[in-house]
Amino acid sequence: MVDGQLLARVFIVVTAAASAGGAFGNAADPHLTKGQQRVFAAGPLHAGAQVGCTSGGIKIAARVATRGHAVSTVADGLRGSATLTVKMLPDGRVVTSCK
Repeated sequence: MVDGQLLARVFIVVTAAASAGGAFGNAADPHLTKGQQRVFAAGPLHAGAQVGCTSGGIKIAARVATRGHAVSTVADGLRGSATLTVKMLPDGRVVTSCK
């Protein structure tokens, strides 16, 4: 009986964690499309987290820089180009732009 109770508790914890992950899915794996600009609250996106951008059929990605720094990624192709800018403000908020 103890094993059954433990298994039930583990199932509940795993299910709750999966549900919480869905609520923060965009912050955990943010992806922007052409023309989008988003500001993420401090916390969900940390330095090193990946942000993606799709513009003109081109997909690019960049990693969030440390507080107070920014990074830009540019890619050109036959059908268009994509530019992704990711900046972490000193307060931890992350500003993203996909062009």
